[in-house]
Amino acid sequence: MVKRVDPEDSRLLAVLLRKRARATQEQVGSRAGIDQSDLSKIERGELAASQETLEDIADATWFRRHLVSPSLRFLRAFRLAGSQPGSTQTPSDPEPVLSSVANSAVLVATSALLELDSSRERAPSPEEEARDLAEMCSRLERAASPRLLVEGLHEFQRCEICLWLCQTSSDRVTAEPHRARQLAEAASRLADLLAARESRHSSFRCLALAQLANACRACGDLLGAERALYQARKLWEAGHGPGLFPSWRLDDWEASLRRDQRRYGEALKLHARALLASGGGEAAGWVLLKKSSTLEQKGDFEAALETLAEAEPLIATSWDRRLRWVLLFNRAVVLDDLGRHDEVAELLPGVRALTEELNQAMDLIRLDWLDARVLRSQGRRDEALDGFARVRAAFTKEKIAYHAGLVTLELSELLLERGETGAVKTLAKEMLWIFEKQDVEPEARKALRLFCDAAAREAVTLDLVRRLVAQVRRAGRG
Repeated sequence: MVKRVDPEDSRLLAVLLRKRARATQEQVGSRAGIDQSDLSKIERGELAASQETLEDIADATWFRRHLVSPSLRFLRAFRLAGSQPGSTQTPSDPEPVLSSVANSAVLVATSALLELDSSRERAPSPEEEARDLAEMCSRLERAASPRLLVEGLHEFQRCEICLWLCQTSSDRVTAEPHRARQLAEAASRLADLLAARESRHSSFRCLALAQLANACRACGDLLGAERALYQARKLWEAGHGPGLFPSWRLDDWEASLRRDQRRYGEALKLHARALLASGGGEAAGWVLLKKSSTLEQKGDFEAALETLAEAEPLIATSWDRRLRWVLLFNRAVVLDDLGRHDEVAELLPGVRALTEELNQAMDLIRLDWLDARVLRSQGRRDEALDGFARVRAAFTKEKIAYHAGLVTLELSELLLERGETGAVKTLAKEMLWIFEKQDVEPEARKALRLFCDAAAREAVTLDLVRRLVAQVRRAGRG
């Protein structure tokens, strides 16, 4: 059960801490992970804050968490001593109290507490250190803006936190690219702060910028990815970065960016360089998986299959289930590209079992898309129709423009086979947001615009949609 503090005491302390930090309610709320309206209610005494909430406010105003309890006891004693006999109430507006004797007295008392605490400081035990780090990581996980926390709170400005942000961004980049970008931006800002204190921490800047480049790429911001990667590469060449991550990772990240930029020749050269530097084993398997994706996107499907076969023995015994999933899923995608739908159908149960085990939302969506294509090839059109509709809704919700456009065309193809031109017209109206996005290739954008115009005139035909599906897929591969 959450223990609530007396609202009179909590409002006084909340206002005092905020005034002491010369911060607005919005600033404190953002740093503490508290809605500004809730903070306002706490300061007016309309909402009883928990001890943990007040400690979060203390963190957000550069006041030590463990001093919240003694400060509350002092405030209560001061408030009761200054009240009328028999009354425990303070004036409805706390500002006059805090701007006069109470403010001065509490500031003196809390300063004395801080001085006393400093005199008793000791090195934390490993268990305490681990617990503090875990708590900070948990707060960053929940924060709407992790960057505000690392900028505003000194205790978050640690190398371990920077590494955690980088790793968590890497873990999230496929399933939650926009959250991964937020975490990488926080890591980059924290790395700047660390490097400003000690130049040897510039290696953290190199790692954070490389992660930011990868997250920007996943979000479709190829220009932002290019800028971040350029800075990371310059730091690496200046000797910052080795020791935190191997050289093949930087080549691997750059290869992914060149692939998404449709610069396939450069991407394949970077894959070759990364493979040579990887030293074999699981790292080489990872590089080969990325190379297979480049070849698939380039349209060289047979070479993509051969590369996957080369990667398989290197990752077959890996503890990383994600690597095994990528191997199986990419093989299914390439077989689908080749029209070998029976082989895809044989692979799907195993891929689905592993996908559900990993439980990544975007992976499940992509698998449903592949499944819908197989169902269509088997003549199970009603099931395929439902599958394409679910996938389209998911891509639309996540604002993934290119994929939303392509699956809309595939769904429209099935609807036109059933003569449902009105439903196709509705779909075309609902996809206009795609043209506001910048991460759709010009040729794909042109094809999608042609579809929308034809659908609006109810002149769209099955033959036209099939040609546009092929055109959009080609445009996606460059």
